[in-house]
Amino acid sequence: MTEGERGGREELERLRRELGCDLAIAGLALAGGGLRWRVASGAVSERYRIMAERPGRGLAGTVLKVGRPMTLQAAELRAGRQLQDYPLLIAEGICSAYAVPLLASGRPRGVLLVGCRGPKAFSAADRSAAEAGARRLEAMLEERSVRGRGSDLEPDLGSDRGSDRGGGREPHASGIAAPPSEPRSGQL
Repeated sequence: MTEGERGGREELERLRRELGCDLAIAGLALAGGGLRWRVASGAVSERYRIMAERPGRGLAGTVLKVGRPMTLQAAELRAGRQLQDYPLLIAEGICSAYAVPLLASGRPRGVLLVGCRGPKAFSAADRSAAEAGARRLEAMLEERSVRGRGSDLEPDLGSDRGSDRGGGREPHASGIAAPPSEPRSGQL
């Protein structure tokens, strides 16, 4: 485990304890849209590492698209027959989730998701704590990109390069996908 991965995981563990949640997970945007989950605390397996959320679909895709936090209850999705659009929730058995965008230069570049395997109504204090955790993760991303060492959430960029798992597109050097208008060599 790299230093950056440890730092991201420690922050997620802290947040999970603070909120009393079962899962805290962070993902970063891919160059072709969508999102790849990178580091987690409380995951039941490592399956999240191979999951890629489609652009604009599911909770993470929607949070990236609109750039605002969202709450989700699996019971509502089940009733609307939409649960299949949320593979992470299915794989981890999450019933309640709150997702917050991770911003870079004011634009959504990733997602922090906290979830519970039982029903939970996220209070205003819970939502504030999750948003504060997202800001701390953003600061880690910024600090590492300024130092030129990549992302605290990105353990190994090489594992996704050139593979179908990464959408066939190489992630930005910081682990955050660069939009087509930005140079690929730049950092956050």
